[in-house]
Amino acid sequence: GDEGDEGGHGIGSDAAAMVWPDPNLAARFTSLPPTTTLSTQLDTPEGWLTGATQASLDLDNLKLEDLGTTASTMVAEFEIESLIVSGSCIDQTATAMWKYDEMFPTGLRLMMARGGAPAEANASGENSVEMSAETSSRQGVVDTMVMKNLGYFQLKAGSPGRFDLGLVPGCSAEMFKFPGGSASKTITVSSFDGMLGLELDVERSNLRKADVLQCEVLMSENSPPSSAAASSSSSSLASKKTAKEKKSGGSWLSKFLGGVASSGGDNGAEGGAKETLNIFSVASGHLYERFLRIMILSVIKNTEHPVKFWFIKNYMSPKFKKILPEMSKKYG
Repeated sequence: GDEGDEGGHGIGSDAAAMVWPDPNLAARFTSLPPTTTLSTQLDTPEGWLTGATQASLDLDNLKLEDLGTTASTMVAEFEIESLIVSGSCIDQTATAMWKYDEMFPTGLRLMMARGGAPAEANASGENSVEMSAETSSRQGVVDTMVMKNLGYFQLKAGSPGRFDLGLVPGCSAEMFKFPGGSASKTITVSSFDGMLGLELDVERSNLRKADVLQCEVLMSENSPPSSAAASSSSSSLASKKTAKEKKSGGSWLSKFLGGVASSGGDNGAEGGAKETLNIFSVASGHLYERFLRIMILSVIKNTEHPVKFWFIKNYMSPKFKKILPEMSKKYG
């Protein structure tokens, strides 16, 4: 379809006039067949993450005859949700030792906040942004994990500007530093094209093999249950809880993917917590989203384990985005 700015795209079944705040922010389609099933997809720059914010009909299975006899035009609005900052992270210590099988620091956690966010000095006197659920919502901190495939990583910037890119406290910050020994560096997203192909170099704190994933697994196994429960928090508006369940915070990945946490029973019997069930789903369209709502309620009512549902926000319709918080409030 035609490409517009941060405004809306209109779809009409005839040439009826459409009222827009600014014609330059809209695309208009006329003389479309009312009985044919259509679908909509934005053709946007690679560095954009976009989403529909308003639509009266199902944009994946669009039939304009569903408007009825009282309307002849449907309006859909989209927005640029964020700009992509992506690239490849390379372990320069490994490349210097010719250990090319270790050159991509798989599992390394990165975080990013807009430049000027309050920073806290660590033991070595370096400044780093504290990573917590509270600061994430207040300072706009986002984080991600370096992938095994070519060290790929992806972060989200709300708009162009200067950002502080750092290592998440814990195994990542202990094992790696940026060249020169710094725990953070500044990057600049200079346009609405985002920042793609960023080459991010890191160095090990020592010459030993650095396996962040193994380190985090060992730390998790050695952490006392009481300490882990005390450190967990819940900041997602879409998280679902029951009265019997202690608050359990969505992880850094769940915030990125738009995960919805839920529990259908006691979070744990005396002597230990029950294992959390993770359910992943990729579905788009009102029909599939209806099946998802049925599945959510069915799972909640038929298990005593804590349950976490994972959905990809980009595929969710405006209607589904509004329904999830309501379901959380009603059935949580």
